[in-house]
Amino acid sequence: MDLKGIGDRILMLRRTKGMSQEELADRVGVDQSTISHWESGHHSPDVAQLMRLMEVLDASMSDILPGSLIE
Repeated sequence: MDLKGIGDRILMLRRTKGMSQEELADRVGVDQSTISHWESGHHSPDVAQLMRLMEVLDASMSDILPGSLIE
């Protein structure tokens, strides 16, 4: 799994929405450090977190996950 690619996409989407890591964390229901770990490619969101990210960031699964993961 391309954790860095996922992290880069989360970072881009968050910045596009003008949100801080702390704000995104609050809206997704995780700690700010979790967002940092995702964006740095150390961890990836689980399915429930991914669904919440999609809702909060108004993004599709393909916006967050690199294409090779869902094709």
